[in-house]
This record gives sequence, structure tokens and C-alpha cells, in this order.
Amino acid sequence: MSNLSPGDFNALAAPDQGAHDTTGGKKRIEVHCWSVAFKTAKGLVYSQHSDPPTGSLTTFDNYWPTRLSSTNGAENADGAFDPGHPKALEYLVSAHMDLVNFQTTAGPDGTDGHIDGIHYDYIRFEASTEGYNPTSVPGTTRATG
Repeated sequence: MSNLSPGDFNALAAPDQGAHDTTGGKKRIEVHCWSVAFKTAKGLVYSQHSDPPTGSLTTFDNYWPTRLSSTNGAENADGAFDPGHPKALEYLVSAHMDLVNFQTTAGPDGTDGHIDGIHYDYIRFEASTEGYNPTSVPGTTRATG
């Protein structure tokens, strides 16, 4: 792996290939991904989905962060997405399915090039005051009564 340039480097394939290579009697090591599910640290993905909320249930808005205590409350300090927003949930499922479906050539016969597990962290709200995205609250109320 020492001759890789940043353009060639795949941060998931490299450890997967090394850990799953059993040539020469090497022991196979499982590779598990660790995912912080809802928190965004207000990075790139957050900035792409923090437009002013509309709360519409027919044309879902592009505002995915959770809010505290009410639909007009402050956002979570970590920019956590609200999984009650249909588009945020769709994104979270899609991102994790990319990990599940990840495939690379690991061994000399081209087999076993996948991750062995995913560990989810922060797969919950951090406080009972979270979960008030303006789109998710009416949808939850409508679904649960």
C-alpha cells in the first residue's frame, strides 16, 4: 500500500484487502465499519440539507436537522439529522447500503472483498428534547394519531 497516491487510495478497500488476504497462510481479520448515524458535525452533507424548513408533507423540504423541544426550537449542537424526515431517512439508509454492498477484490481468487459488519453509534436521539424537525413531527403525528 505504500505506492498509493491520494487519487488511488480507497479508505475502505485498502484495509479490507489487507485484512482478508490469506495468501501464504495469513490469518483472515474481519473488517467492521463504525458509523455515527445521525450526527453530521455540521459538515458538507449538513450544509447541503439545511435550507429553511417548510414543514410540507406533500413536497418534502430540504431541511433535515432535528430541533430541540419544538419545531421552532434550536438545532442540536452537532447538526444531527432527524430520521423522522423521510428524505433524511432515505439518505441514511442509502449511505449504509453503500457499505453493505461494498465489494472489492481482496484475495488472490478475487473473493471475500466485503466488510464483515457495521457498528452504529449515536443511532438514537441524545435527549428527550430532540426529534422536532418541522417535517417529521406532522408526519409522526399523522401516522400515530
